[in-house]
Amino acid sequence: MTDYDQQLNDLVATMGLPNDAAPIMLNSLYEILKSRIGMRLAIELTDQDMAMIEPLMNLENSDRLYDEITAIVPQFDEIMQQEIDAIRQKLIVED
Repeated sequence: MTDYDQQLNDLVATMGLPNDAAPIMLNSLYEILKSRIGMRLAIELTDQDMAMIEPLMNLENSDRLYDEITAIVPQFDEIMQQEIDAIRQKLIVED
């Protein structure tokens, strides 16, 4: 489990959801995070960089996907953390 996975798991744990709802919420947060990161990358990267990343999105191996993307986008960790923080803040504000 990565630090990012742990952060999302911790966020879901603080919600006090029933056991059967927690995995659903976690999957929803992953989808939201994926969408937010995709939008950020589309805004911040060149068309050439995006063309290199798009085929990687179908990789099943998340470790390889992470390695490939960070090779193209050195600031990927920073983007990922910013988006997790934004999701956390939005959930806290709307709670």
